[in-house]
Amino acid sequence: MKQPVFVGNTPIDEKRISFIEKIVARLARRTRSTARAVITPSIISGSAAKDDTKRAILKHMFIGSGVIKKGKVWLSSKPKAGASLVMSIEDDLGVESKSYAFQRRDFLVEPAIEVQSGDRLTVSVFTIDPEDHISECWVSLQFVPEMKDSIVKQYLFDEIEEEVLGE
Repeated sequence: MKQPVFVGNTPIDEKRISFIEKIVARLARRTRSTARAVITPSIISGSAAKDDTKRAILKHMFIGSGVIKKGKVWLSSKPKAGASLVMSIEDDLGVESKSYAFQRRDFLVEPAIEVQSGDRLTVSVFTIDPEDHISECWVSLQFVPEMKDSIVKQYLFDEIEEEVLGE
């Protein structure tokens, strides 16, 4: 059972006032605390095998606005003369493309392409030498949605502490 902080019918003196001020100061510090949320990026990926590697590896339409931050390409074998990655964003006004050349079996790119709702993405990988036989190709992209297109939930600190501490 909790003990009362103040005994009933006691006069308000300096000791009691300083104790109350200390408690109020502690509570005020808690109200200035902030909670941070992590917006998990979406992963968009696709692959093609054998004869399909001559066409688009990945096609995707965006439901919300955001940024394509990173991309990774993996080929089943290292291209002798190199390869190129072509990323095209199509909207109602036209097409914007970015091209990247690479000579490794896997390749990391950071295009920072901004997309809007309804934009269509096409990713293609081409070998420079037609004699290069790539049996399999994988592409994966990291898409980070804008805050307005994210689901935001608010929690009281008590709820967060309960979730984290399991109380």
